[in-house]
Amino acid sequence: MQRRRRPSYPSSVQAELPLIVTTKAKGALVIAALDVAASRAGLGVGMALATARALQPALAIAEHDPAADQTLLERIADWTERYTPCVGLVARDGLALDITGAAHLMGGEECLLSDCLSRLNTQGFSATAAIAGTLEAARALTLFGEGGIIVPGREIEATADLPLAALGIEDTLVIALARLGLKRIDDLAGHPR
Repeated sequence: MQRRRRPSYPSSVQAELPLIVTTKAKGALVIAALDVAASRAGLGVGMALATARALQPALAIAEHDPAADQTLLERIADWTERYTPCVGLVARDGLALDITGAAHLMGGEECLLSDCLSRLNTQGFSATAAIAGTLEAARALTLFGEGGIIVPGREIEATADLPLAALGIEDTLVIALARLGLKRIDDLAGHPR
């Protein structure tokens, strides 16, 4: 979850107060999303709110509002058209920008990436981004890596140490492959189809 700074919290308190977003699942409140501070506190998506409060009593809790999330993401997508007219929504919380032929207008890929992340940060968002030769590699490095710019042709090397979940496969398949000892993309890459 990318977290926008909330002006109602002093920055010193906000940095220390983990934020979770809850939703109802099977009659109980569970974590639908969380920020980095909550993750570092040992909380995770799908965890019951009661368990989360037992592990971390001081929490900022917000109710999940999918419609508001979608509206905000669409507004951010509109804003990113400053970099390219080819912007698409990815899953429920991401954007994909096709910057082919547009990066030079911003001084190159590094300048474009830096400018975009800097402007988002100024607006109160914390975001991660990657530029790669394929959408899949950029997505994997954004969600499971540190982002950045991957030299064309180096996508396999850059994603090798990422967990299998970075492939976008179902959780049940990730678990089944982990039982076979396959946990990283590189573990799977050496095997025949």
